[in-house]
Amino acid sequence: MKIWLQRSVDQLAAMVRSIRGGLREIWSIVVVIVSFFDPRQLPGMIRRDTGSVIDSGKLMASATGTAATDVAKQAALSPRRLVRWCWHAPQRLFYFVITRSARQLIIGGIVAVIGVTVTVWPAIRVIREKRQQGLAIEQHRQMEEHFARSDPKGVKHNVEVLLKVNPNDEKMLARKKALETGEAPENDPKVARLLMMQHLSEGKFTLAVREARTCLVLEKNDWESLLVVAEDALRRGDRAAASKIIANLPRPHEVRSGATLWSCTMAVRIFRAMNDQGRLDDLIAYLSDTYVPFVRRGIANQAEPAGRLQLVEIYNLCMTTLEHRPVLQKYWVPVQELCHGIANAPDATVPVLTNLGVLQEIQREAQLRQMLQLKLITTEKYAEYVAEIDARLAVIWRRVREGDAKNHFGYLGPAMLKARSNDLKGAAADIEAGIAACGPIPELIEKKADVLRRLDPAGGLAFLEQSLAGTQVNPAMCRVVAEAALAAGRPDKALEATNKALDAVPNLPWAIRLIAQLHVDGGRPAEAVAVLDKTPIILDDPAVGNLYVRALASSGAVAGAQAFLLKALESPETMPFVLGGAETLAKLGHQEVAIVILKKLILDDQTNALAQTVLGDTLRLMAERDGTGWNRRIVDDALTAYRNALLRDPRQLRLVNNVAWLELVALDLPKQAYESAKPLREAGLDLPADMLATLGAVQVGVGANEQGRIALEKAVAQGNANAGVRAYLALAYHGLNRTDVAQALMDKALNTAKVNAREGELVESIRRQVERR
Repeated sequence: MKIWLQRSVDQLAAMVRSIRGGLREIWSIVVVIVSFFDPRQLPGMIRRDTGSVIDSGKLMASATGTAATDVAKQAALSPRRLVRWCWHAPQRLFYFVITRSARQLIIGGIVAVIGVTVTVWPAIRVIREKRQQGLAIEQHRQMEEHFARSDPKGVKHNVEVLLKVNPNDEKMLARKKALETGEAPENDPKVARLLMMQHLSEGKFTLAVREARTCLVLEKNDWESLLVVAEDALRRGDRAAASKIIANLPRPHEVRSGATLWSCTMAVRIFRAMNDQGRLDDLIAYLSDTYVPFVRRGIANQAEPAGRLQLVEIYNLCMTTLEHRPVLQKYWVPVQELCHGIANAPDATVPVLTNLGVLQEIQREAQLRQMLQLKLITTEKYAEYVAEIDARLAVIWRRVREGDAKNHFGYLGPAMLKARSNDLKGAAADIEAGIAACGPIPELIEKKADVLRRLDPAGGLAFLEQSLAGTQVNPAMCRVVAEAALAAGRPDKALEATNKALDAVPNLPWAIRLIAQLHVDGGRPAEAVAVLDKTPIILDDPAVGNLYVRALASSGAVAGAQAFLLKALESPETMPFVLGGAETLAKLGHQEVAIVILKKLILDDQTNALAQTVLGDTLRLMAERDGTGWNRRIVDDALTAYRNALLRDPRQLRLVNNVAWLELVALDLPKQAYESAKPLREAGLDLPADMLATLGAVQVGVGANEQGRIALEKAVAQGNANAGVRAYLALAYHGLNRTDVAQALMDKALNTAKVNAREGELVESIRRQVERR
């Protein structure tokens, strides 16, 4: 009984303890809940229960570490145990949780949530800010690329994304408005240039000029903007304003991001209109170095037809300096591949095909002939290239006629092909079809007159007279008839047509120039001066101005020609043709007067490389014709002028040739000439005959007789067999101990006519060297 009573008391005590423990747990929960409403209770509760939480954490860590060790051991012993552990692990975790008190679970949960929130939320904000910063940086980078590529759609997308990142960005808001309205703000030259490009591509030239002026407010030397404004001045006929604008134009080599292809094309047109040969030559040098090499890259063939056509245009422009840059010949085949791709491109438009046909005609009639003349290609290669271009032209003109029956090139092109192959009747038939479809266009009339003159001279003259007396006569037609009449040997008919044109339009430049030209060619320079004195265009048209200088000099009025050119130097818009006038005076034997003009021109424009070149040529010509022996002062002045020109374009092989020749022959400095001729040696033997002669002579001068012999013999084979070349070739053979050949060549040199007194002195000097050895 006693034992039972003791057990009952113990059970009752345990029950009481349990009830009290439960009440304490409930009270703890109540305290936690109330603490949310009374934060002052929270520190006490945390101090009271931190130990339990820490013990729970230690227990969990210990259990976790032990469990991890056991799992590793069991996994190493048996995969089945691993599977069993994975199966029982959630149960163990569940039992672990339910064996904790409610107070411990609630406090642990709250601490965990607060800890995670305090740790994770700042990290989330930092990550979000970093992502936004990275997005903004990437969008700004892409925007700069889109500005460089003149891509308004790309810029608009970047602006919209940046506004999502920062809706209050004033600069992006202004750019968005500018892209929507097409008018840039005054403080954003990048947007102004972008909109200028967009307006130009859409044919809105007036709006493009407005944006160009906006861009120039902050960037006064912007290449593209200055060109657009200069083009606008020329269209308005304000040559003085265009000249002032061009004076601020940087060199294409100095443009920060490089002069674009389209802007270079515009610059060529402007420089030609302003007759600014110095800037044009500088631009050609830039294009030769920068854009011409692109034709050899595969990416050029992937461009659209219009883009490829621009490369062909640039190449044709650079080929006008082939004599000075024979290296351009190596790009011929890649350019023809570009032309072939354009001619057969399905998306090539009629204007693109027409321009391509004109460029190919120029390559066939001018460039190939010059390459053959300079001995850069053989006769067999010339015939091969001609046949290739003729076949391509047949495709081009066929596509032009099929694409636009009113395009006169679709008839003129085939007629020219047939006329070159002596199918004159077929050519006449094509022209008749063209006149019937397009009307009496001057180009068709001119070609018909040419064909008829070759087919039936009497019929050609009758056609000219009929055209001149017809109802369709206009100044353009009169010009065609006049030029055709001159070609037919009928200056009287040319004069009649010219007078008709002047009756319709007084002071017509080409008509006045033609009448004056007829007087000068006919030995009546005084009458030409009288005609030109009555017209105000001699200061507006460089061709007329140069003709006026020629007429004055030929009539004995050299002082008048000098005064005229000095007056022209006072105005920027008339300055360009002064160079041509000075060159005309030099060729007519008035080198002293020409030198005065050229030095005044160089004093006003120190960067004019072409003026320096002409000055060097004039001084060299004077030194070659002056008295006996070389005038050292004149030679030094000529070398200074050539070197100043080379500072602007070191790759001008013609100038390198002249410098090396004067140093060798006039100054007797063979080692210095050899150093100066380094660009000629680097160019190899693919040089014109006169450059090969200089290269060979310089090599012989320093004792490289075998190399000199090879270059000199190639020069002779190309037609340069003057006395000086034969004498240096004799000296080369003498240095190679082939005396018999040297003596024979020396005899030929002595018997060959001398170009000037200096060449005679050179041959005599070499003869004495040969005899002394």
